[in-house]
Formats: sequence, C-alpha cells, structure tokens
Amino acid sequence: MLYWKYVQLENWDIIQPKLNEVVDGAGFFGTGFFWNTYPIATLKAQVPELTRALLKHGWTIQYSAFILARPHGGSYLDNIHVDDMFGVAARLQLPVRNTEGSFTYFFSAPKTKIQRRLLQNGHAFWWLDKLDAKEETRVCIDRPTIIRTGEPHSVLCNPLIRDFRITLTLRLTPDPGRLLV
Repeated sequence: MLYWKYVQLENWDIIQPKLNEVVDGAGFFGTGFFWNTYPIATLKAQVPELTRALLKHGWTIQYSAFILARPHGGSYLDNIHVDDMFGVAARLQLPVRNTEGSFTYFFSAPKTKIQRRLLQNGHAFWWLDKLDAKEETRVCIDRPTIIRTGEPHSVLCNPLIRDFRITLTLRLTPDPGRLLV
C-alpha cells in the first residue's frame, strides 16, 4: 500500500508564497488551534492559481484547513492518529512554512485498536496507542503531497525550528486516494 505520493502543481512557485500571505493575514496564531478550517471561497479568491492547478488534475476543493504544528518535546509516537476513519482515503497536503526536516510517519494497526476522541474545536480524531502501532514509512511534506489520512499517522516537527510547521490540507473531489494504489 502506498501511504503518500508527491504531485506536481502548476505554478507552485506562485501558489506557495500566496499561501504564506494568507496565513499571515488569517489570525491563526492567536487561537492556539492545531486545526484551522478556512473558507474555500476566500482561499479561491486569494490564491486563484491554486484552483487552476487543481483543475489540471481534475480536482475541486471540498474542504480546506491550515494545520499549525510545533515541536512539543515528546516523541512522534505519542500522537498517532487517524484524521478520516470513514469516507476519505486521502487529502492533498501543501507545505506553507517550516516544513523542511519535519516528517509525517505512517503506521499500520488493527482497526479495533483505534479510539475516537474530540479536539477542542469539535473535530473528531481517532487515536492509536504506540504499543499497537507498526511504523511503515515516512515523508517530508516539502512539496505538494497526497497523504493517506485514513491510516494512522503522526507528525514529527523539525526540533531546530521553534515556530509553527504550517501545511494546508485539502479534501478534494475526486478523492486523490485513487492515486495511492
């Protein structure tokens, strides 16, 4: 099973700096939230090149969120989770800031070992104890990357970077998980 795959996006050299501008103007840093839903219409207006680049792959955005992670001093094994247990095989992750040297690790485990929890913003996540997890692979999201969010994974931020590691996650139609076969 493929857990991730790099993809080319047309005009990425224009899109990525614009995503940085979006983050700077969005006010996420004061919230303390890891997961920050962002309006699709606003994203499309601020970064029209993104919509055009996705259409080249036949994709349209169904949901978007900026993810702000920071080194927490613990092990990446302390935060193994599944974003989407039902219905979404994969999402497109776009690196926005401080992604160099950070990794997303993927694990396998019996589905019966995954337990549901809620974040402070009401989003459901499913957690997995490290004792039940077997590490399979890892990827540095330093370019547009399809990741299998329906499988257990965890993020290890670069410990040398003290600021947030920021990515934009996009749920797309059709589901890009079809490319991870």
